[in-house]
Formats: sequence, structure tokens, C-alpha cells
Amino acid sequence: MQIAYMGQGVVGTFASPYDPGTASIYFHHYCGRLDGGEPGGWGYVTGGMGTVSFLIHDAAIEAGAVVAAGVPVSRILPGEGVELAGGDRIQAPVVVSNADPIVTSRLLGDSADAGWRRRVEAVPMRSCTVKVNAALAELPNFKARPGTRMPHHLATINTPLTKAEWKECYADAVAGRLPKRLWTEIYLQTAYDPSVAPAGRHIMSVFSQYVPHTFAQGDWDTHRAAAGKLVIDSIGRFCSNIPDAILDMETLGPPDVEAKVGLTGDTSSRASACRRTCGAIVSNTARR
Repeated sequence: MQIAYMGQGVVGTFASPYDPGTASIYFHHYCGRLDGGEPGGWGYVTGGMGTVSFLIHDAAIEAGAVVAAGVPVSRILPGEGVELAGGDRIQAPVVVSNADPIVTSRLLGDSADAGWRRRVEAVPMRSCTVKVNAALAELPNFKARPGTRMPHHLATINTPLTKAEWKECYADAVAGRLPKRLWTEIYLQTAYDPSVAPAGRHIMSVFSQYVPHTFAQGDWDTHRAAAGKLVIDSIGRFCSNIPDAILDMETLGPPDVEAKVGLTGDTSSRASACRRTCGAIVSNTARR
């Protein structure tokens, strides 16, 4: 039971299950309720997560908002609005930033509270997760519970590590190298919503750790294929049809995710991340 639940105390966190405070991560993931149900309920969005942005956009338009997309923000002006990269300004008495705290702090510039800025700069932002998106010919067939359309395909699925492997794999990632095995968390949205894939096909989204943000030797361009194979091998040992059922796959290391969605990485990459994400404030809720 401990092995089954250990991952939920560190998921998305560059910390070992043996580090104090990680129980708070478990609590965070299980304190919510979905549609008034039991604590810890999660759900899928019909049509994919991007639908949420479209719904926010439509609600904003209905409420009389003006949505601007593709216009990078260079400064946040508290009480006034934002200044765009071209020098134009969008007036607003309140600015809500969905950029991460580091980027928001830099967009505020000298307007940021000094104490708040120090706290933000002290927060470690170092990812240890690799994301794999796979197109499947059929759902995974787990050896322990055979079948390719079963109730467990509707659940969040974790492939475990032993207690010794948790320690070893974390140490490997800290040292800047890929471990021998990964913990994985698997989501199979097409088991609920077949509309997000062609008829008879499925998608598998995998959230896996621990991997280095920065390798001791090489980079994610040189290690991406090996990291993707490691994720699939870590799942395949429990399945009879993985990797054979995989039609195509995408592997995203921490720097790839940061560049794709505009997140700040470790300290060495924060300056470039700030430049990448300066358009996040006014564009992320727009229909693209």
C-alpha cells in the first residue's frame, strides 16, 4: 500500500518521498471534490483541456470583455493596465497575471514589492518530470488485469517503484543522469471521450519522474529518445501490448514544457523564460 501511494506525495515535485513535507503534496491532490463527490475526484474535459480556454474566452466576450491575442506584454503597470512590446497600452484598473511568479515579478519591475520579490526569487522552480503523449492502436492490456476496455482504464493509473528505487532514481536525477526506471502516471482520456482521437484509436498521456532538468553530460536533444523509451519500458513491463500498440509518441523534457507553455525553469534559464512568456497575460484565454 505504501508503494502504491508514494507517488502521490511527490508527483510534480523534485523531492524524494523520504523528504519531510511531501505529505502536503498528497493532500493538495486529494482535497478537492468534483461535482460534489468524494474527496480526490478528478475529471476530463470533453473535447480536451483546450476547451476550457475556449469557454473562458466565450464567457468573457459575453460579459463584454475585449480579448487580445498575439500581443506580447512588456510591462505590468499596477492600477493602469499593461504596456505592450510595441509601446501601446491596454487600460485596466486590475491586472490578473497567469504568468508564473518569476515572470510576473519581472514584468512588474520596480513596481513589485521588494519583500514579495525576494520570496518569489527564493522559490525553487526545477522540474523533474518528463511528459509523453502517445497515439495508441488500442488501450494498454495490463497483465495483472487483462483486457483493453476495462473499468481500470477509466482511472488514473500509476506504475510503481520499490522503496529502494524511489531513493536511487531520485539520486540519479539530482546527479544529472537518467535513472534505470521511472514512476509513471497514466491518463487515457479516450476511454471516456473518444472524440479526441480517430475512430478506434486512443491517446495515452504519461506524467513521469524523476528525470534531470539539466543533464550532467549532454542535453535533452541528445537524451530525449532514451528518456521516452525509459518511460515506455517502465509501463511496458506491466503490459502485454506496450510498446506494440504505440502508433506515434512525443517526449517532452522539462525545458521543452517550459518553452511550450511559458514556464520559468531553474535559475539559469529564468532570464530567457521571462522573455519567452511576456505575452502570456493577454493571450492565454483567447481562441486560437
